[in-house]
Amino acid sequence: KGGMTSRFSLRAHREPSTRSGRKFARLGDYPKGGDEVVLVAPIDEEQHVAVATVKGHALAVEQSEIPLLGGPGKGVMLVKLHEGDSVLGAQVLMGSHEALIVEKDGGTRFELTIRKYAGTRAGYGAELFKRGNLERVVLPEITLPGTILAPDSN
Repeated sequence: KGGMTSRFSLRAHREPSTRSGRKFARLGDYPKGGDEVVLVAPIDEEQHVAVATVKGHALAVEQSEIPLLGGPGKGVMLVKLHEGDSVLGAQVLMGSHEALIVEKDGGTRFELTIRKYAGTRAGYGAELFKRGNLERVVLPEITLPGTILAPDSN
């Protein structure tokens, strides 16, 4: 079992639904719980997908390694998982200046960049540490373009 990924065009999904609903992906149903979607994001050429697993493996893969699907499917393996591991989170990286930031159970943060964690699809990725687990993805602060703060009125 592994962390799966797929890439598809939105052209086939112009109509919001069909009589039986609209499927974008097929999820597997495993004995200890089913698959789940971790990230849906637009991606362009020259961009990467970074992924982190709970047990502390990291990988960044060029979008060109992810085949374009013609319809709903399971996709291809993005990252192999060791027994009992699962994907914690993923993020599209637009350049070497961006990072997927994850935090360990003790509070240690790791910045997963293209430069440091680039690899090929379907591998285990780089091991971040020997013991413990990653606890969460640290989301970037949201900034609105063109937002002007009013000067202090004192």
